[in-house]
Amino acid sequence: MSKSMLGTRNLAFGMLGILLMSFSIYLNYIRFTVCGVRGTSLMSGFVFLTCTDQDDTRHKFGHYGGFTCPFGPLLLTTCILINSYLLINLGYGLGRHLASTKLSSNKTIKRIRVRGGNVKWREIRLDTDNFSWDSEAITRKTRLQDMVYNASNNELVRT
Repeated sequence: MSKSMLGTRNLAFGMLGILLMSFSIYLNYIRFTVCGVRGTSLMSGFVFLTCTDQDDTRHKFGHYGGFTCPFGPLLLTTCILINSYLLINLGYGLGRHLASTKLSSNKTIKRIRVRGGNVKWREIRLDTDNFSWDSEAITRKTRLQDMVYNASNNELVRT
């Protein structure tokens, strides 16, 4: 088996462990059933990537004075693990609506361009919305019935 094929397979094991770890944060039954698989996959990816030799080109092309980092594969998988953990904790896709949402029967949602050319959707007026129940790790579509008034700031008004 070639060195590049071995490295690709070992990197895939590490990425599979990171992916399973990311999904298991949301649901309780996935968290417990996939624990052994994700741990085994992540650790085998770490170990095999560390044991894989890097290409030694100095014997082919001469001495260039370069430095081969022994922790290169570990740094790659660690960075991907940290980034996926941070994306999960930022709360994307958890079904939380904005504080400035008004209760209305005619739905108004504005498309806003944000940094990097990405798109955000701002909910101005709604009668139905998603509700996120963190302790049970579920999100359901709900009907808005009332607004809670906050005297200090209109931005803190919650539906």
